[in-house]
Amino acid sequence: MGVEREDLSVEARGHFNVARYLGLESPEGPGYARVGYTVRVHPNNATAEQLAELKAACQDASPVADTLQRSVDVTFEFEAT
Repeated sequence: MGVEREDLSVEARGHFNVARYLGLESPEGPGYARVGYTVRVHPNNATAEQLAELKAACQDASPVADTLQRSVDVTFEFEAT
């Protein structure tokens, strides 16, 4: 791509059922109802075409987005020492 940048950040956010988190009864599960993320970049002299390519790469190559969009096995371990 050849995009030089001064700064890059990724912000993730999610919305979940806070009632269950607080131990209150609720018909909804405690998991996230939706999640999202924002990529912010401060490029140096990037063309519109380069930025479009970078945006597509961020969407297509995101391991978090890929994981959330498909069913994956979840393991849980609990250790008390």
